[in-house]
Amino acid sequence: MIHRRRAKPLLGTLVEIGVMAESQEQADRAINAAFVEVAAIHALMSFHQPDSDLARINAAAPGSAIAVDPRTAAVLQAAQAAAEESDYAFDCTVGTELVAAGLLPAVAGAESDASAHQGPRWRIAGNTVHKLAPCLLDLGGIAKGYAVDRAIAMLLQHGCTEAVVNAGGDLRCHGSEPMIVHLRAPGQPGSMPHALSLYNEAVASSVAGSLDADGVGERSALFDGATRCALPCGSSASVVAPSCMEADLLTKVVLASGNPRHPMLARRNAQAAFFGRP
Repeated sequence: MIHRRRAKPLLGTLVEIGVMAESQEQADRAINAAFVEVAAIHALMSFHQPDSDLARINAAAPGSAIAVDPRTAAVLQAAQAAAEESDYAFDCTVGTELVAAGLLPAVAGAESDASAHQGPRWRIAGNTVHKLAPCLLDLGGIAKGYAVDRAIAMLLQHGCTEAVVNAGGDLRCHGSEPMIVHLRAPGQPGSMPHALSLYNEAVASSVAGSLDADGVGERSALFDGATRCALPCGSSASVVAPSCMEADLLTKVVLASGNPRHPMLARRNAQAAFFGRP
């Protein structure tokens, strides 16, 4: 058995993949397939690429039905369920607020004012998105975790017996032995006080925004979907869950609710490994 590890810039971060396989050729085939899958998900769900599924949804007029790739549909179905279950603390339509805050680019020709609309602004059925009202979707709170899950699936399909994928702190591992993961302390790059033992599990971490040397927030990059307000800078959460997509979205629920024991965690066999506010 041989160990192989490679990294590529994808998903707006560095994606690292490590495997154990029977040969170097098998390991390389598996890692290449995983990177291809991650790149495809990035292309489908990017807010910035004008031909992505997400961009087509955002540019569409209310009343439109937009066909999307099954992988995009899977993420949107998970996002829709999480929004309803969290009373919209997790809500991917905060793309509107992110654009207004200058954190995402404006979408040419898109309507975003849904203030007069009551109820859901979009729905998905099968592989079709029904846009019900003006809105801008952003999948930054869930798609990276899904990409990690899909990368792990590709590695296992290619016969790897041990696999780990780390996309900027969204990490999932698979193997016969637990893996020790150290979490960095927010605002303290050299400090890793939290150690986790993961066994065929995932962990994801989210930080609302950084604090400057005086403890003043520079700009929050995360919004509460229910209140449409930016979360406090310096807020951070890490969640362990069976899948990285679940861990990823649940960090936002924990941060928005301020509740590291939010009922969604137990229902999804997850737990908050860290939660902090300044």
